[in-house]
Amino acid sequence: DGLTPYSNAARRGDEALMAVLAEAGADTDADPVALWLGAVVRGEADPGPRPAAVRGAWRRADAELLPMFASAGGDDVVERLLAAGVPLHARGIDEGTGLHYAGMWGRGGTVGLLLARGAEPNLMGGPPEHPGNALGWTAWGSRHLDPEGERVEGYVAAAHALIAAGASVAPGMADVAADDVAVLIEEIE
Repeated sequence: DGLTPYSNAARRGDEALMAVLAEAGADTDADPVALWLGAVVRGEADPGPRPAAVRGAWRRADAELLPMFASAGGDDVVERLLAAGVPLHARGIDEGTGLHYAGMWGRGGTVGLLLARGAEPNLMGGPPEHPGNALGWTAWGSRHLDPEGERVEGYVAAAHALIAAGASVAPGMADVAADDVAVLIEEIE
């Protein structure tokens, strides 16, 4: 998007990185949208009115903040971004929504939050050669991103919430999931 590293750090609300970049001599110009979004992300009491630049369309770097913070389980930031007008189905890397990323990283609470806000459990995301719904991303993540089973409760909670919301089960989905998630998926199959 032609954004500087400083503007990206500002957009993510990362004041520590902004300071490091400024000290290193980086260009410290940041667009008003980046500064405003950074204030929203940090939870500042009054970030001010939404800049005119985002009253229409969001730039990709702005909208992908939602999937980024959903993957981290940052429910408070997710709530603030949604309240600020970031679209619920904003896409991140690999075209996944916040719901896809929350499930893929085993963020059960965030999955529940997004579903409660109206996220569509069967919206497809991912690269064209491997598209999947949020339950598919959850299944894959449960085995491949948590091989030690440290977040198993989060993956199970995410899968439960998605199944209860009507997520479709695709053939082979249980085969890519960790055991506890695979059991849930097999019950639906």
